[in-house]
Amino acid sequence: MNPRRTPGGLFSGHNMKFRSPIAGMLMVTMALLSGCTSSIRVEQEFPTVVSKPRDMSAVLVIDHEFRHYVAHPDSKTSIQLGPAHVDLLSKAFNGLFARLKVVSSKNQVDLDTDLVIIPSVREVQLSTPSESYLNVYEVWIKYNLDIETDG
Repeated sequence: MNPRRTPGGLFSGHNMKFRSPIAGMLMVTMALLSGCTSSIRVEQEFPTVVSKPRDMSAVLVIDHEFRHYVAHPDSKTSIQLGPAHVDLLSKAFNGLFARLKVVSSKNQVDLDTDLVIIPSVREVQLSTPSESYLNVYEVWIKYNLDIETDG
């Protein structure tokens, strides 16, 4: 029986036949790795916000936990989000307010600040190609923004 080409690879009846031992080893390795734990580090730079900033001063409180946040959307995956969402929120609020100061503790907030913004991660969801039938990985992050004013 001759192997026939299908979208999934080379098959002959119900038995897999590979043209080279390397292809067979690659398939076995991929099958073994699919059950392993994945650790992903998001290294994304985000563009600056294009808007006219409000004439206000704001302080963005990025504590140690938020700066080094690692999400675990499922039992096999961990995603290091800390540096990426610090960059995202810093650039977003820099574009919205004329003066933005980033601090690591609420104790460092100046008295003449108009707004204090304390972000936290509320939820992280992950969609893989096997779940969405698309050839992409998607991550959704839901933030909680605790915003305090001077008044």
